[in-house]
Amino acid sequence: VAFTVTARNLAVTAPGTIRPTLYDAVLVDCVPAGLAVVPGSLSQPSATVAAVGTNGCAATRTPIVWPVGDLPWRSPSDAAGPIPWPVLTYQAVVSPSAGGGAAYTNTATLSGSSMDGADPDERTSTAGTSATVNVPGGGLAKSVAPTRAPVGALVTYTLDVALPADVNFYDATIVDTLPAGIDPASILLSSSSCVYTDGPAGPCSTVVTSGMALGPTGTLHGWEIGNVASDPRPRRVTVVYTALVADVAGNTAGTTRTNSAVLRWNQTDTVGSPGLTGTFDSATTPGTATVTILEPNLSITKTVDDATPIPGQLFTYSIRITNATGATVADAHDVTVVDTVPAGVVPVTPIPGGGVLSGNTITWTDLGPIAPGANLDLSYQARLATPAPSAAQTNVADITRYTSIDDGGRVYNGPSDPAVVTAGLPVLSVDKTLLDGPPSYLGQPTRWQVSVTNTGAATAFDVDVSDVLPAHWTYDADSARVTVAGGPALAVEPTTSGSPTQTLTWDNLGDLDVGESIVVVLSATPGAGLVPGSIGASVAQVNTASATGQDLDGPGGNVVTTDNDGLVTYMNPVAEALSEQVRRDAIGRHISSIFWSAQQAERDKAPHIIEQALRENRSVRSPSYALLNRRLGDAYAVRITASPIVADDGSRQGAVIAFHDVTENLSLSRQVAHQATHDALTRLPNRELLSDRVAQA
Repeated sequence: VAFTVTARNLAVTAPGTIRPTLYDAVLVDCVPAGLAVVPGSLSQPSATVAAVGTNGCAATRTPIVWPVGDLPWRSPSDAAGPIPWPVLTYQAVVSPSAGGGAAYTNTATLSGSSMDGADPDERTSTAGTSATVNVPGGGLAKSVAPTRAPVGALVTYTLDVALPADVNFYDATIVDTLPAGIDPASILLSSSSCVYTDGPAGPCSTVVTSGMALGPTGTLHGWEIGNVASDPRPRRVTVVYTALVADVAGNTAGTTRTNSAVLRWNQTDTVGSPGLTGTFDSATTPGTATVTILEPNLSITKTVDDATPIPGQLFTYSIRITNATGATVADAHDVTVVDTVPAGVVPVTPIPGGGVLSGNTITWTDLGPIAPGANLDLSYQARLATPAPSAAQTNVADITRYTSIDDGGRVYNGPSDPAVVTAGLPVLSVDKTLLDGPPSYLGQPTRWQVSVTNTGAATAFDVDVSDVLPAHWTYDADSARVTVAGGPALAVEPTTSGSPTQTLTWDNLGDLDVGESIVVVLSATPGAGLVPGSIGASVAQVNTASATGQDLDGPGGNVVTTDNDGLVTYMNPVAEALSEQVRRDAIGRHISSIFWSAQQAERDKAPHIIEQALRENRSVRSPSYALLNRRLGDAYAVRITASPIVADDGSRQGAVIAFHDVTENLSLSRQVAHQATHDALTRLPNRELLSDRVAQA
């Protein structure tokens, strides 16, 4: 280190003001311990190095004594030009044992008198100044990766310690202060290295090992490196370690966790180490690193493609799991979804996506990861139970578990979302009207009308109508006329039972699509049994009608569902019996191969009806019956009704086909027609048939 000492005689604040001469001036520079004056480096021949602790210097300081002599004032221009102030220069060497951050201050004192020689009246003047040599200290930089991490994740911290050349660091210790939310007990040293930084790269010997670890003590941890000897080349020591983002209450999305680290050391070698909490002579500026906490945030929606499915129809549940968007959202891992299925819904197995059906729950496990802003979709198909439930069926999809990291981290629960299906069932409403009267008269027929309308959401199959006449009224034979869905009025005789209250029953009159009606007009006559107590205007004669029908799963309905291509997707048990086909064998086959006829035209009736129903988007009933064959060869007649299956979004999912067995009805109708036109005794054509044929002629 080169020192320059200038002796001046002037007022610093007014250098142009003339001052008297300073006589017998002497300059003494006290060099501190730790700096050794280089012999022969003194620029003034009269300057000498005196004994330590003399000439007014402290006991550990070495004085340099320079007799300057008389020092007259000179103007600034002279001092800057021809008559410069006298200058002493010398060199000193910093001790090889100097510690980083040490400061060596030497003080020079100029003294003299106002009179030449020894005069008792002279005044002594002194002035002093100092200069400090600072030994460079170390530096520390800290970084973390990743800078954004979910709860439970390991983050990697990197400490880069800069050690300048030719500097000693005594009791060097890295002290790292962890914030709340970073688990000190999880600290694990990954690696440490040392390299030279002044040109040719190469390793150096100063590294950190696990054996140097200190703590943790509270939030403090670190490594005791010990005495780091000086090296002629600058070095960088790198320390890499991992720590866990703890699952504590304060670690919520968006929270920041900043920790700081310093290198501490002593400037001289001492006995023992101060450790994590002791006092050191020096320390670097703290290096800091910040981690932002991330959390997953899932939501779930459940929908069904048809909220009013009909019995036997396949409908699809869709479950969408969505992770939120945003800068503080983490991937969601190990997602478990449990769908609780109501009793009235039967899922189709196997469940897609790895779902496991157990009892009334479907469980999907180990789903994900789901990135921020991403979706995970699940779906499965189901049918209504048999018999179809009349109450709404609610099932709930619930996210029962997910985590912030794979196989660990924070565990979250929820939310859930329901979906509701209500069976599309027929609803029959009955209206009874008196066509004749009032009043009615004993012994004279009175006409009644029964109207049955399907006001529900699905076709009513095999509709039966029952009419309970007032007491002592009698049905008039051959009076009933039945109209089905706007068709022609046909003579259909009821089954009668009971006395004196007679019940009329029409079984299996046909099928009613939504909005269609069956109208029965009949005649009944009040009898003498009403006399004497049950006649008169004040006595009401009450006639009560009712109706029953079947949905797709009903015992009388031969029902099949198909897709848009006519491939069977469902058969109810009655249809299995009618076709002599097992459901599991029939599904996936074309309907014309299930309900078979030896005649091509008969086989084609069902596909044609389906095609028309889908094309016109309405229910279609075959204008005539189809003659089909069983495996054993016997024939049976059916009327076919096809209705499109329409999802909530308006798309057609296929068709529902009802095969109504009219074999017995046809036989009965032919028998009634024969009896109406032939004599019961001779079985020959009667006058009514003759009149009909004459009219036709």
